[in-house]
Amino acid sequence: MVERPAVEPACDNRAASWHLKYICSHRKVVCSNHTRGKLFSKALAIMAISTKYSILLPTLNEGDALAPLLERLLALPFCKESEILILDSGSWDNTRDTYTHFSQNHKNIKWVGAPHGKSAALRVGFAKAKGELIFFMDSDLQYMPEELTALKNAIDAGADVVCTKRQVVSANGHVRRALSLFFSQLVGKKLLNLPVSDPQSGMKAIRASLLKKMKLSAKYWDLDLQLIMQAGALGAKIAEVPITFESREGGQAKADIFFTGGNLLAAAGREIFKGR
Repeated sequence: MVERPAVEPACDNRAASWHLKYICSHRKVVCSNHTRGKLFSKALAIMAISTKYSILLPTLNEGDALAPLLERLLALPFCKESEILILDSGSWDNTRDTYTHFSQNHKNIKWVGAPHGKSAALRVGFAKAKGELIFFMDSDLQYMPEELTALKNAIDAGADVVCTKRQVVSANGHVRRALSLFFSQLVGKKLLNLPVSDPQSGMKAIRASLLKKMKLSAKYWDLDLQLIMQAGALGAKIAEVPITFESREGGQAKADIFFTGGNLLAAAGREIFKGR
């Protein structure tokens, strides 16, 4: 006789039992043991939806890019186990209309009002996310959503945080890219001794259990730096995977070169001061 391995449910059995009791009492259903068993399994399945992974998409007037981005995300094999949080910082284009269109048939897509500043928006998303593994990526389609599978595989292999290294196929922001390379090499490698080569890449993954131990305060562009530094201080395993980076096809870049550079240098200075 072959023993079946015990399978742990993805959510709390007590919560599923409560949900089952509510269904039977609220609908005045008299349940046989067989029916109760089927309903219990269904309750577990319902409650497990959208709790394993969270995908955070900070947006500000990215309506044109958001539709193809969501289509490609929904095609990912693990998306049915994911919630997709659109963290919007006050868009006035068609971003909200795009969300409304997709959310009618995909209840795992949710709208979250967020403050201005990419880092501040992500911190709101971190607080709202229910997944055990949290992905976040820019919403401008410069990052290919299919690359999230590589990040998931790195987590499955034992990493706690996965950063990405951009392999530029075509780019129309040469000055921004040069600034990013300058920060990565001089500040990231030489001054802070970061374990990754492209800390400001806008696609990452992190275990929710690790995120809960962090004290993030970034508001604008310095969250990546804080996250990597604090993950290292907590002894987390940090991995880096190469990804394809495309040029922006529509919309406008949100990062001002001088403001972003100043914000990152100030953040680096604070982290260096903390370490002394």
